[in-house]
Amino acid sequence: MRSARHDVHTEGTSVKVTVRGTAVLAVVGFIGLLLVARYSAHRLEDAMRIHTEWLPPNLQQKITTSDFTFVRVTDAFGFPNGRSWPAHAEIVFTGDSLLLGEGVGVDKTLVNLADESFKDQTIINLDNPGAGLERQRLFFDCYGAALAPSLVVGALYAASDLGNDRAWYGWRKDPLGMEYNEFRLGYGGRTNPPAGELARRFKTRPLYNRVQSVIEPHLWGARRIRHRLHMPDGQEIYFDRKTVKAAKGVLAPDDDDLVALSASLDRFRGQVTAQGAVFAVMLIPSKEEIFAIEQPPPQGAPITRIRPLLDTKGIPYLDLYPVVAVSVKRATPYFQRDIHLNFLRQPGRCRSAHAVGPGGPRRRHHTHHASALRLVAAAQVSEFRSPDRSRTVAP
Repeated sequence: MRSARHDVHTEGTSVKVTVRGTAVLAVVGFIGLLLVARYSAHRLEDAMRIHTEWLPPNLQQKITTSDFTFVRVTDAFGFPNGRSWPAHAEIVFTGDSLLLGEGVGVDKTLVNLADESFKDQTIINLDNPGAGLERQRLFFDCYGAALAPSLVVGALYAASDLGNDRAWYGWRKDPLGMEYNEFRLGYGGRTNPPAGELARRFKTRPLYNRVQSVIEPHLWGARRIRHRLHMPDGQEIYFDRKTVKAAKGVLAPDDDDLVALSASLDRFRGQVTAQGAVFAVMLIPSKEEIFAIEQPPPQGAPITRIRPLLDTKGIPYLDLYPVVAVSVKRATPYFQRDIHLNFLRQPGRCRSAHAVGPGGPRRRHHTHHASALRLVAAAQVSEFRSPDRSRTVAP
């Protein structure tokens, strides 16, 4: 009997231990699931934060500056489109604020004018302020890829997009508790601060800047920096000193920014071509690159490195540098102080552009995608020109 009681007691203990162990495992498992869920939520939040640093959706924001007053408009996803979001789009643009319609409105963006030129095709603009090619690629990944486009056009504004990508990489590594736009705007000052407190104090004084604007235009060689210019139509435009210096600067072929740009182009094109679409680039100039430095720009200037890079990779591109340069014959194509183009307010000012692909200009009859590069018509341009301007090809 003692043995039997012992057996029963042992069996009861085993049952209790089993139940207790199961309960402990269940609690531990539940806590583990909570931790995983919390970690996943944080990871999702991080991913969403990385992908969703852009303008608010359904925005109707009045913007007033010394140059213009306009209403900034966004669609339900925070992008500058005046249409409802489609299930499919033949052409997708990505870019920074140069395609946002700053000062001219969403109905006068280059993308919107392209939409008017391609009535039979749906075009969507995934433009966002301060977006270099790497960040543009993420916007396309999140929103453009699902539209299954035939052509994807990434806009490259050399004056700031190289730096924007540097800021983007830095923000992803450590945002310093800032929203991306705040981080980006202060990035240059943090990474290249003035040499010493005295220099910092001087450079933030209006009088110092005024003295610079008087003296530097009369210097010689690389030290000569133009601060403003009277245009043929009587308007005066002002230049950003740092942008002038960057436009006059010389980049080595293996410059870190060019290496990063090359990698971004490869990733973006690979992502686009993987789904059967064509990837192209639109080159947009700053006013400093066109009007503040000698033409042609020095060998090694950013744009003189970017064009051969695109040629080497066989990436077709639409070059708006000659469009803007020619448009000055009709009216000043930029706002007085703001960096953005204003010529889109009056279509018809531009008469020439480069639509370039491997081996020369893209002809309309080559392929559907090449003909889509007629989006040069968005700027009301009447002809394609080869890079050496020696021959003209009707679009």
